[in-house]
Amino acid sequence: MRCSNNCGVLLGIVVGLVSCAGDSSSGPGTDIVPPVVSGAVNGWDSQTPYGSSGVSFEAGDTIHFTVSIRDNVGTRLLGLDIGGARDSLELPDSLVAVPAVLEVAYPVPPGPRGNLSIRAFAVDVAGNRTEVELANSPAWIFGRTTMVQRHGDFPGVSVSYAFDRGRNRLYYSDDSTPGIGVYNLATMTDGAPIAVPYPVGDLDLTVDGADLLVSLPMRHSIALLPLDSTGILHETSVIGATTDSLEPRFLRATAGGHALISFFDPLNPARAGKLVTYDFTTGTGTFVADVGVPYPSADQVRILASTSRRELVAFSSVSGGARLFEAATGSIGGLVSSIAGGTWNASIDSSGNNFLFGNTWFGTNLVHRADFDSPHSAGHEAISPGGTIGYFGTLDGFLRIDLASGHVIDHVYIGFVPIDIVPIPGSSRLFLFQRQLSAVEVTLTPPPSAPAFTPGSNTGGGIRDLLRQALGRSRLASVPLSGTTR
Repeated sequence: MRCSNNCGVLLGIVVGLVSCAGDSSSGPGTDIVPPVVSGAVNGWDSQTPYGSSGVSFEAGDTIHFTVSIRDNVGTRLLGLDIGGARDSLELPDSLVAVPAVLEVAYPVPPGPRGNLSIRAFAVDVAGNRTEVELANSPAWIFGRTTMVQRHGDFPGVSVSYAFDRGRNRLYYSDDSTPGIGVYNLATMTDGAPIAVPYPVGDLDLTVDGADLLVSLPMRHSIALLPLDSTGILHETSVIGATTDSLEPRFLRATAGGHALISFFDPLNPARAGKLVTYDFTTGTGTFVADVGVPYPSADQVRILASTSRRELVAFSSVSGGARLFEAATGSIGGLVSSIAGGTWNASIDSSGNNFLFGNTWFGTNLVHRADFDSPHSAGHEAISPGGTIGYFGTLDGFLRIDLASGHVIDHVYIGFVPIDIVPIPGSSRLFLFQRQLSAVEVTLTPPPSAPAFTPGSNTGGGIRDLLRQALGRSRLASVPLSGTTR
């Protein structure tokens, strides 16, 4: 979180008017018990640590951390080590014998990035010394970048996208408007739409890229649209005993000339949805499983597919839960209930072994890996084709986060809040949509190397100043302070 007044100011000091722990009758000459020092680096919002994703901050943010110090007789000196830069203060007599909890605010200087170790130390009146690294240290510092971008107008917010890398196009649909939009990725301009007399609920390219597979909810059917011929719509009904009067909604083409389709009843929320596989060769649909649960609003089951189209996952975007489907065998796994409801931002990597549902990372067989509380995140996420990096939208771009370490690689500036982030298959490009009818394509660069901070490069206003501010200048105004580093 950025410091509103751009300075490392005192957040507070809590001085406990309680007796010190241990044998307070011991004098300095006989005291062999060292001070007790502890503390923690807070998360970027200055309230809670990140947890599994570590503590990360952008240059210009303010790191808030807490240091607690107590001693059985009294503490004479306290100090900090921030990235190898060390300094300390001697305490006045009025503060020697009481425990203290310091809230320190450290403004991150521009420039450096990498691991920032934060340590605290104290020396009591008898010369006993304790030094510790704070919990959640080292903090990770990341920078901001722009990368190569191409901006263009986009006609509106669509329900579904299908990238056609061979033709350098993006097909998109709006389930309230007939037709299929065609966006030219070479020129970043909207082209002539494909005429379809009905609203399209979802769309996907077949594995060979020759046809566009679409769902037509109002027709209770799916259709194949040849892309290299006349564009005649070959509509195929899949209504039958397996689907009753349910409408097809989301679909993905699978390997081997099949499709996986989810159905739901928008007029009867008490009915659970269904998954059906469709064989284009035989023209038959096969019931796979009931999906979703009765809900106050109709539960829509979305489908993700890996690049090979052999691994798919169907998840309930309203009520939560997901099932893994293997196209080769037609088998579907049990419900993984740990995937939260209300998660519309979901993505799968090219191997089908890594998934990002909102800010939660799942691995092979939908095993939970980690949760991320990303700094400055605006709540729109996607996973990289390689499954190692997560893209998290911000108020002016997106973050790249290394999923294994939780470190923010960089903050990529694009100038708007993305409402969707879509990796373009088989490339190092991202396509991001803005609510105000525009889009941007970003060519990603490899993550830069990040050495640790060097001592002395990150002292900000000085460690002694940070300590003075945390202790409170009014308490120390008439007391001479030592600036000796120990």
